Amino acid sequence: MLSVSPTPLRARGLKKDPLNPGEKWRISPSPSEVKEFEVERTPHIVIFHIGGREIGKIIENPPSNKTIEEEILQIAKQRKSG
Repeated sequence: MLSVSPTPLRARGLKKDPLNPGEKWRISPSPSEVKEFEVERTPHIVIFHIGGREIGKIIENPPSNKTIEEEILQIAKQRKSG
């Protein structure tokens, strides 16, 4: 069974801090998850098992031969069979 986060999400690009080029942030400031999940490119989709363990991710785009829905379904099916 797949579940969807009840928290509304907004897709926004990452920006570099002009005074500290090693730091990334989002307008308004990025949540701590940008560092926690080592986000370098967006969109950055992380898929979690209901218990909170990461089971897969999609960064920027799914493989060229799949839609994003097909990739999410494949990740979920691999977790179920694996």
